[in-house]
Amino acid sequence: MRAQGYSAGEDQVRRVVNAWRTDPHNHGNQPTIAAPPAREEVPASSVRKTRWLLWKPGSDLTDREARSVSALTGLCPPIADAPELLTTFRALVTERRPEHVDLWLEQCERSDISELVGVAQGLRRDYAAVKAALRYEWNQGCAEGEVKRLKTLKRQMYGRAGFALLRRRVLTPPARAP
Repeated sequence: MRAQGYSAGEDQVRRVVNAWRTDPHNHGNQPTIAAPPAREEVPASSVRKTRWLLWKPGSDLTDREARSVSALTGLCPPIADAPELLTTFRALVTERRPEHVDLWLEQCERSDISELVGVAQGLRRDYAAVKAALRYEWNQGCAEGEVKRLKTLKRQMYGRAGFALLRRRVLTPPARAP
């Protein structure tokens, strides 16, 4: 099938073949499959690769990547807004521009991209923290790291970590190898 130009995955073939097997009205006859409507060919790509292409600035895209993005936007017009919104978000964070957050959130909520609408709603729930993160240089990274370390220690002790034992493990420096 690959030699004849089939580019999709094995799972799609498996799904179609299983449907043939479970159809009670199909007694071994091969069903006819309607030809798909003609459309622009989109190179097969993973979700991660597609997300990366949409995140990448348009000026940094190779010709092949630009064609892939163009084909995707042709198939799903709402995706056309994603690169601009993602580039704007990157600029908001890297240049620390809290005054532009409201406009970006409104644009995301008006977009037809459900994932970006969800991100915008999540950021609205913690709006003060988002604005503070963009406004101030300091953060809680060190404190979060210590909390993670404590939780890891407690998990390693399989729930046997009473306060006294946990305190001793946290306050006693680790033994060094000779």
